[in-house]
Amino acid sequence: MLKHILTAKCNRKCGYCISRNVHQVEQHGIDNVVKVYMAFLKAGHKEIMLTGGEPSMANFFPMYISLARQIFDRVFITTQNTEIIQHRWYAGKVFDAVTFSIHDAIVPEVTNGATVYASILDARYKAGLAEELKAKGYSGLTINEEHRGTEVFNEELPTIDGFSIRINRRGKCLDEPMIMPDLTTIENFKEYL
Repeated sequence: MLKHILTAKCNRKCGYCISRNVHQVEQHGIDNVVKVYMAFLKAGHKEIMLTGGEPSMANFFPMYISLARQIFDRVFITTQNTEIIQHRWYAGKVFDAVTFSIHDAIVPEVTNGATVYASILDARYKAGLAEELKAKGYSGLTINEEHRGTEVFNEELPTIDGFSIRINRRGKCLDEPMIMPDLTTIENFKEYL
């Protein structure tokens, strides 16, 4: 899936963040964004993931959403902004699905009916988490192996009807096409780790 790192800005400073070495420079020209998005659409990309840092902190965040909705068949977001999983405006109208990055011990509820998948770093996984997430309205859980680590996540995971659980193995998502905040594109994100 095509990913657009809207910004490296974030209200957190997580040492494991894969965007921590990305430059903050953002390209704001709407014409430039349209050109880049259209080039990827013509290359066969029909879906885009808006990500960051925290994508909702990007300058002109609503513009990016609007353009992505107009150009791509499906638009996704990875965020830690609880507003996106709790306000009705976002439910199925703006994003086809939301990946919510969980950083805290308290897991917020999904209150807007959106399709939301929780995402955690493998070290934060604990027994009973999947059941807690389903009860709070999440559709699934992605467990991310630490990109800079060497440990393999091999915990036994529960099977829950109507709830998906998957493991994002180390490095798997780093070879997908990414649009950087300055609108350059890369195919291999590993150099930024």
